[in-house]
Amino acid sequence: MGKGKSYVAHYCNNEFKKEFELIHNKDGFDALNEYIKGYAGVYFLFESAGIYSKVIQRFYKENNISHCMINPLEAKFLTTTLRTWKTDKSDAHKLALLAKNFNKRPSKNLSKDIYIKSIGRVI
Repeated sequence: MGKGKSYVAHYCNNEFKKEFELIHNKDGFDALNEYIKGYAGVYFLFESAGIYSKVIQRFYKENNISHCMINPLEAKFLTTTLRTWKTDKSDAHKLALLAKNFNKRPSKNLSKDIYIKSIGRVI
């Protein structure tokens, strides 16, 4: 996930279905919403990317889409055996495969923690 775009890798029962780039704008999110309408029990697992992940997290919340945002270090730890090269596209595939076995906990609202960390940096 980066400024204005991210990669989506869709797996179903360990079978690769589709990979695509998601542009973080109305058209991109409308296309994603259309795509997932054809599937039941959709769950998104993604790495926190600071402010860049906020827009996609907001989209998931507003559309009641099950998701979990994890810390990049947690993702690295969980995918260590899977991680041979690091690109946004390869990470999307690794996280999609990880999501199948991941404890489907809802993402916490981290804004309070981020605010507290910001205040700590100012002081």
